[in-house]
Amino acid sequence: MRDYVGCFVVDGQGGRGLRNNPCFAPGYINYLPINGAVIAPQFGDAVADKYSKDLLTRLCSGRAIV
Repeated sequence: MRDYVGCFVVDGQGGRGLRNNPCFAPGYINYLPINGAVIAPQFGDAVADKYSKDLLTRLCSGRAIV
């Protein structure tokens, strides 16, 4: 399946095709605050993932970042 710009649509099964897909734009904005926690994405970039988790930890004190 392709979207309107000709990039493959990822079906969410293990992130296939994300790393080599020029249309993939990882973003940490899609975190989800829930009772007592924040569900946050990770993209396999250790430095960026840690920065995002540390920032959310500071901003959402008292919640586990998962």
